[in-house]
Amino acid sequence: MTGIDFEAILRLSVDERLRLVDEILDTIPIDREPPPLTEVQSAEIASRIAEHERDPSTAIPWDDALATLRKRYE
Repeated sequence: MTGIDFEAILRLSVDERLRLVDEILDTIPIDREPPPLTEVQSAEIASRIAEHERDPSTAIPWDDALATLRKRYE
């Protein structure tokens, strides 16, 4: 890509860069097909599903997972 001043972008504050990312993401159509999974990604998903089916008690409720992520990254 040309015409993009990456050094200037890196000089922006974290908040400014996050706003820039949000603005860029807003330009991508939401009805776009996601890229296909790689073989490695498909294998990882299959492995995690099999692990969950072996012992469903290890699952973390979404609200708990979200709270943990918010605590860690806010």
